[in-house]
Amino acid sequence: MRKFWRVLAHEYLRHVKRKRFIFALLSVPLFMLFIVAVGFLTAILSINNDPIGYVDPSSVLKGAVSQPDQGGLFADPEILLFTSEQAGLNALQEEKIQSLFILAPDFLQSGGLRMISNEGSHDDARSEFQGFIRTQLTGALPENIAERVTEGPVMTVRALQGTRSVEESASQIFSLVLPFVTAFLFMYAVSTTGNYLLQALVEEKENRTMEIVVTSLSPTALMAGKILGNMLVGLTQLVFWFGLGGAILAVGLILLPFLTGLTFNLGLALVSFGLWMLAFILISALMATAGVAATEAREAQQLSGVFSLLFVSPMWFMAVLINNPNGAISTLLSLFPLTAPISLPIRMGIVDVPGWQVLLAYLLMAGAVVLAFYVAGRAFRMGMLRYGKKLTWGQILGMNRKQSEDSLKGA
Repeated sequence: MRKFWRVLAHEYLRHVKRKRFIFALLSVPLFMLFIVAVGFLTAILSINNDPIGYVDPSSVLKGAVSQPDQGGLFADPEILLFTSEQAGLNALQEEKIQSLFILAPDFLQSGGLRMISNEGSHDDARSEFQGFIRTQLTGALPENIAERVTEGPVMTVRALQGTRSVEESASQIFSLVLPFVTAFLFMYAVSTTGNYLLQALVEEKENRTMEIVVTSLSPTALMAGKILGNMLVGLTQLVFWFGLGGAILAVGLILLPFLTGLTFNLGLALVSFGLWMLAFILISALMATAGVAATEAREAQQLSGVFSLLFVSPMWFMAVLINNPNGAISTLLSLFPLTAPISLPIRMGIVDVPGWQVLLAYLLMAGAVVLAFYVAGRAFRMGMLRYGKKLTWGQILGMNRKQSEDSLKGA
């Protein structure tokens, strides 16, 4: 048992101390920061705080104007009233205003409204002026009624197939976005740690380090130590990323009031975490099998690519998972071991998944982990010491009994 822990500690420390691990660890938050910075810069460059003008022939808005607030860069633009359309057009041509809105004489009956701008359509100006109209037309109503009319209805969507009620809010958006973000981080962590294990096994096989190692501990203990050690490498990445994300979210809850409605689904988090841990072990075992079955690193990477494609395949069916989360394809993806870690959390963020499906997904995942460990150990015994000879999957799975027995005797 002591030797197993030594292998585990060696596999963990040899990777976390390398520069490429530090780069992989920091690359994700730096990339996210870059994307946020680009989006923020794009939003700033698209802001236009120039005044907005309007003409009201029938005095529907009773000559109301809006003064700019003190919001700085994100301040609402000033809204000015022009006595005639020509006066507004002159101001627009002189670039004193960014857009001119002209209300129809029968605006209260037809809702007719024209917009004139020098540079095409301005969605922000249109939205700002529409809000201004609603505020002015509801000014005589009681405050609570005016607020409800201005904000519009709060829509709840309920399906007859057991899906939960969906309220369009920041909390609902968060529950839908979070599985996507965690799936991306998990895929990245699995890919990097799996490649670490794959390269290590191929290198140790090529330089014959295994000939010395297997004389001091059993193949099962060696493979278990390597697989769990690499799993801890991936777990370290996830803990760092989610810890950093949680800290940023905590600061956001303090500084950004619109985030206060966010809620955290503890059940979804626990189910997802358990599936991810099992998936780490499963992917690592499959990568280890590919590493000992191949004769060179390039061949091993090609084999591991098949597992990676299966793992990310739920992304190809994202429209099905969202639009029909209780369908046959969605259910199958959430039960199959290689696709469950991504599919099941996404479904749980949208619908109430039956408890038996969650339990069955765990049982199938656990069974796949046990089988993968068995296959990895068998592949190790059959192929680790077979230099220059390719080990087929038929031999690993015992489909060719005679060749398998000869391989085991030779190992």
